[in-house]
Amino acid sequence: MDDVLVIQNTNIEGLGLFGHLLKSDGYSIETIQAKQEKIPTKKYSLLIILGAPESVNDNLGYLSDEIRLIQNYVEHDLPVLGVCLGSQLIAKAFGASVHMGTKKEIGFFHDLRLENENSSSLFAGFTNPFTVFHWHEE
Repeated sequence: MDDVLVIQNTNIEGLGLFGHLLKSDGYSIETIQAKQEKIPTKKYSLLIILGAPESVNDNLGYLSDEIRLIQNYVEHDLPVLGVCLGSQLIAKAFGASVHMGTKKEIGFFHDLRLENENSSSLFAGFTNPFTVFHWHEE
């Protein structure tokens, strides 16, 4: 199974570079629009849940569906990657509390380090230290 299911929670936030990297590694990608489409029952080799302006604490049916999907994938030892709202959904799926921060965090985070640079192919090509951009308030 070399196929990826992408849950896109807003039409303005897509896979970006992730999509190019996955395709160049031979993965086929199926993207569904969470607000308009039903989640497929087929199991994929990887689940990626993307971001959106909504909060994981918003009472939206499709977010509850995504939480159940995350739990199901993990129960079957299938990998899940969350970006922005997607990472909040993963946290909530396993009982973590997600809440507003005291202030927004917007900007670059420098000198980030991987403890074990070879622990995951997800970080292949990263060298210590590296810089990431973040923009969130939860």
